[in-house]
Amino acid sequence: MSGNGCLKEDVDDDIEKRQLRSNSVHQAASVTYVRWGRKTCPQHAELVYEGVIGGSHYAHSGGGANYLCMPYQPTYDTPATGSQSTRGLLYGSQYYTNDFEPYNQLYKHDPPCTVCRVPSRSTTYTVPARNVCPSGWNIEYTGYMMTSQYGQKRTRFICMDENADYVFWTSYDQGTAAMLYPVEVRCVNGGSIPCAPYVSGDELTCAVCTS
Repeated sequence: MSGNGCLKEDVDDDIEKRQLRSNSVHQAASVTYVRWGRKTCPQHAELVYEGVIGGSHYAHSGGGANYLCMPYQPTYDTPATGSQSTRGLLYGSQYYTNDFEPYNQLYKHDPPCTVCRVPSRSTTYTVPARNVCPSGWNIEYTGYMMTSQYGQKRTRFICMDENADYVFWTSYDQGTAAMLYPVEVRCVNGGSIPCAPYVSGDELTCAVCTS
């Protein structure tokens, strides 16, 4: 009996140690996300850095398809002298929202961004077409889906904060830019995106969620 008692104590001790390690890993876990269109993070989140949104030129066929949150102060390491013809090109971005009420005052201005960190969470997800998070998830921010115009170079979809701002020192209408437009849905009765509940022509909302 004493041998079985010692074995049980060893098993219990091993389980307790694993639980402690699991709790420690959970407490140390964190998740990062980009808050598109804002210069600050939500109160519960830590600011990693702030910057401006960059991307490929709307008329170029090559380059990256994603938008980047570019820090205000870059660090260069042995750059080649002058401009080269064999490079990818990165430009600033602009809002193209003159016909969209929530953002019409931002038209042709440059959007900011922040990278935010949330401790004790491990997953982040952007929910398209909804401005609420699934049950058990935490809302980081809500807003509207944005991307390039359908006739331009293809880019990714991002969730622009509903209270989007602009970088105040940038000039209005810089001309060459990665353009950002609201996203409308095109539904089809009986299709994979069905009409009712979806409505053709309505701009899509979004939510950035963590768990």
